[in-house]
Order: sequence, then C-alpha cells, then structure tokens
Amino acid sequence: MKTEFSEVESSKNIFEAFFKVLVNCFNFKGRTSRYDYWGFSFINFGVHLLFSLLGILAVRISTEAVEGVNVSLSIYSILILIPWFAAMVRRLHDTGRSALKWLLVLPLIGTVILFVIGILLKTKIFVVWVSFAILMYVIALSIVLCFRGSEKDNKYGQAVAEDSEQRWKGLAMPVFMVLVPIIVAIFTGVLSGYSRVHSKYRIQNVVSVIYDVLAEAKGYKTGTPIADIKSSYLNPQSVGIFRVSPEGGEIKASRVGNMFIITHSEVPSSLCHDFSNYNWAEHPDFESFKIEDGRDCQSCTENAPCTLIWNYK
Repeated sequence: MKTEFSEVESSKNIFEAFFKVLVNCFNFKGRTSRYDYWGFSFINFGVHLLFSLLGILAVRISTEAVEGVNVSLSIYSILILIPWFAAMVRRLHDTGRSALKWLLVLPLIGTVILFVIGILLKTKIFVVWVSFAILMYVIALSIVLCFRGSEKDNKYGQAVAEDSEQRWKGLAMPVFMVLVPIIVAIFTGVLSGYSRVHSKYRIQNVVSVIYDVLAEAKGYKTGTPIADIKSSYLNPQSVGIFRVSPEGGEIKASRVGNMFIITHSEVPSSLCHDFSNYNWAEHPDFESFKIEDGRDCQSCTENAPCTLIWNYK
C-alpha cells in the first residue's frame, strides 16, 4: 500500500514530516514548509544524538563495538544526504528563494573569493578566513531556512498551509537544536572541570602519602633507611615500608640498589585513569610509571584491581 502525503498541507507531526521527506527524496521541485523541513531535521538530529550515546556506551564494551557504531552512523548519514538536500531545496523554494543561487552560485563565488585571498595572503591565516567564511555561510543559510514560507503561490509551486501551532513549532525546533549542543557543551565543560579538580585532589592525597613513605624508607623519619631488597631476603620485614592509601589499598616502598620502587595495590579503574593522565613531570624524581603485568586501566575492575608501580630516584 503506497503512503501518500499532501503537498499543500504541512504534516500532522514530525514523524510524518520525516517520512514525507524520505518519500520525496528525489523531488527537487515544489515546496516544503518550515514545519516539515525542521520536523525532518529534528528527527535526524535525534538519530545522530542516539548514535553519539551508543558510541559512548560502545567505548566501555570493545573496539569492535565502537567500529560498528561508527560504520552504522556513516551508512545512515550517506543514505539521508540526498533526502536532506532535496528538502533543503524545496524549503528555499517555499521562502521564494532560488536554491540554485543559495546552494551553488553563492558557494562558488565564495570559493573563488577565498582562493584569491589565499593567493594574496600566502599565510596560515588563510585557514582562519576559510573557516570563518564557511561558518558565516552556514549561519546565513540556516537563518533563511527558518524564514516563514510565502502564504501565496509562487513560481515554485502552491503555498503549503500551516496552522499557528505548526508555525511556532517550526521555529522552536531549530532554536532547540542550537541550544541543546550549547547546553551540553557547557554542562560537559563544568563536569570536565570538576573531574579534573577532583582527579588532581585524589592524586595529591596519594602522592603526599608516597612522599611520606619515601621519607621513612630513606631514613629521614626513622634514622635508618630500609635495606636493599636483594640483600635482605633473610629479613623480609626490613625491606619495605607500608601505608594505607587514602583511596584504599596499600602503598609500599622497597629499595633495589639506589632506586626505590613504589607500589600502590588495589587500584580501581577510575583512579588508574587519573594516575595515567596525570603530569608526572611535576615530580621529576619519579623516573617511570606503569601498571603491573602490562595491564591497562580498562581491565582494573572491582574484582581484579590493578597495582601501580613507580620508580623513584
């Protein structure tokens, strides 16, 4: 059974608008209302958002899962490209503007101008000019696509009827699509900043204990440094200093020759990532940092925590 959509009335809901655009994927004539175009774009925006969330979840599963999400997103993006472009053409027609001029002539003229500017400048600032020009074009085009369609028939076809509810929804959807990424970016930035501060606070607490253990191991506190682990196998109690970490687990210092080995046991994945991302150049006496048995932080689970190892001069 063939689904039919009215060409002179806006869709009843955004899902109908989405399928209407798909059905007319090769139709570059006629007109598409603001509600239909942005209803389609809103669903498309939601699909891309869903893929983004799946990508975040896939990172926690496996590399193959991430590749599967990326391939699926690429296929969807390619399939939706022609229907989206055709809908954009008809939306421009609905506002009485030439799609040929906006989607071909203006970008072509802009490319020529930027090419000339690039020849004259011959500097890296040309990249800035190109990026700025593309951004301005995208903003201008997006604003035009938000314009209300002409209420009368024009040379591109019959007027598409919209009621008052469809009019404000057709304008609210693009505004929402702009605000959501901004809000997400701000929220992500706040969380990221808090995470960095919290991470540094956790590490500094542990590092202070490490230095405390080292001071005792070197004899600064006890007056007697710990013995070399290779020469003290008959007296194992004398080869290491132990302290409980503020984050749980045990911090141990042992000596091998002129080098002190620091180990932090029972480290969960989150703390392991904090230590891995930490700038150990702030502590030049630490010569190296690694995870025991060549494991990675992703494998540091609650049931199988990791042991971190530092070499200290």
